[in-house]
Amino acid sequence: MIGTIAACVLLGSQGSDPWPLERQDRYGTGRAVVGGPNTYAPPWRYIEYGTGFITSHGPSFGADGYGYFGQWVNNVLRRFDPAAGMITDTLPAGNFVACTPAIGEDKIYIATDNDSTGKVMGINKAGFFIDWVNNTGYISGSPTIGPEGDVVYARRSAPTVTRVNKDTGVAVWTSSGFSNTLGTVVFLRDDSAVVIAHGNNVSALDWATGATLWTFNAGSTAGRCGVAPDGTVVFGDGTGRIVALNPNGTLKWQRFTANQVDAAPVFDGSNVYIGSRDFAIYAFRMSDGMPLWNKLTSNWISIGGTVDNNGRIYVQNRVGFIHCLNADGTENWVRRVGD
Repeated sequence: MIGTIAACVLLGSQGSDPWPLERQDRYGTGRAVVGGPNTYAPPWRYIEYGTGFITSHGPSFGADGYGYFGQWVNNVLRRFDPAAGMITDTLPAGNFVACTPAIGEDKIYIATDNDSTGKVMGINKAGFFIDWVNNTGYISGSPTIGPEGDVVYARRSAPTVTRVNKDTGVAVWTSSGFSNTLGTVVFLRDDSAVVIAHGNNVSALDWATGATLWTFNAGSTAGRCGVAPDGTVVFGDGTGRIVALNPNGTLKWQRFTANQVDAAPVFDGSNVYIGSRDFAIYAFRMSDGMPLWNKLTSNWISIGGTVDNNGRIYVQNRVGFIHCLNADGTENWVRRVGD
């Protein structure tokens, strides 16, 4: 996106990081654990950190009160203080910072992309300097932090999935033999395996060894994956299907939209919400796929939404309209913030 980074909800110290990864947690839930703009009247912006630069992903927020975001063109990682409304530190990264920074216990992990020169980096959180660099090539999403703190990511060019040691950046394992990977790696809810979309397939890889446990062939390009609180793996495909798999990779249910679905799903306690290139966002009951509602927007939706702690759903379409929807699908507000 070209324009601004704005912190829309004040996130203070909560004892755990309120938004440490691209999809909030390693399962791709996409729901905030704190906060929710009960009193905000549109249009609103809490704090604006700058204009005229390019970002590709949203920020992450730590328990210490700091947030992090990456920039293109000037190729830097920014640390900012939402309470004070100021950028506190800037780290040159050498390439486009094309991810949501992942917040670990003592490091920040980022992916930088410029085709063959892409890297994954471990950044010392206290000193804000580079601890280690892993040369990777083009990464398809943001880094994900596993249950022990190690980092996993998928490479899009010469597709591989790699787990690296959190302290050294040395590969624990690398798995290959995939088609083009898409999106950020997510975990099954028991943390036994990671799940990745690649080509027409979705595969689960053993977290300890990287061995492929199962593969589901969707028959069409698989979209970004997420794993529901009940353990169901959800993704869309190129025909407009919404596919739900059991944790063992067998089909649980499927539903249909009118165009390609590559956006990541987002979950609350019992429902899944997912956007389609048919311009609509859809809500389904997670247990059996029962359609609950759909809401038409003005253009296609190809990125995942979010849910705030009060249950409101937020989705942005391709021409820059953000829709805030209530849990029953009624529209709370809509505003355009840029393409």
